[in-house]
Amino acid sequence: MKNKIPQMIFAAALAVAAAGCASTPRIKPAPWTVSITKQTPASIEMDIIGVPVTDQKYYEDDSRVSYDEYWKPESNIRKDALKISKFLPTDKPWIVTFKKDSKHPEYEDQSSTWSDWHSRGVVELLLVARLPGEGGLWKKPISLDKNAWKAKNRTIEVEVKDSKIEVITPPKD
Repeated sequence: MKNKIPQMIFAAALAVAAAGCASTPRIKPAPWTVSITKQTPASIEMDIIGVPVTDQKYYEDDSRVSYDEYWKPESNIRKDALKISKFLPTDKPWIVTFKKDSKHPEYEDQSSTWSDWHSRGVVELLLVARLPGEGGLWKKPISLDKNAWKAKNRTIEVEVKDSKIEVITPPKD
């Protein structure tokens, strides 16, 4: 009986852990195309950050990742982010296509890769924009779950305005 008690405790702990995992939906990340269109004449700098599940709460916390801290010169938060960046053009959308079998997103001179991001556990993209005015919705998470979006041609449409980043593609219910 003494030998069975540790086995029963282990089995009970395993059952509790399995029940806890079953209640949390697992994100199954998949590569998407993101099309970002600037809807303002203002100069907008934008980052697309690959966010692992372990960093989601950090990036959501405005006391840790504030607009001023993120965009200040030589920001360590920005420097250390797994990101690609661009000043948004006024004449055409910034289209970033991630593919499972490609080495780079289909965007010139970017070092981050889908396979690299996927291997690091990236489950969402965080769109971050240096907006022209104070405040506003300057960061927006985009789930990479394979069933997250009602997207035509697997493309998530995004518009950047003077005061916010707006996802046009509707999420799946």
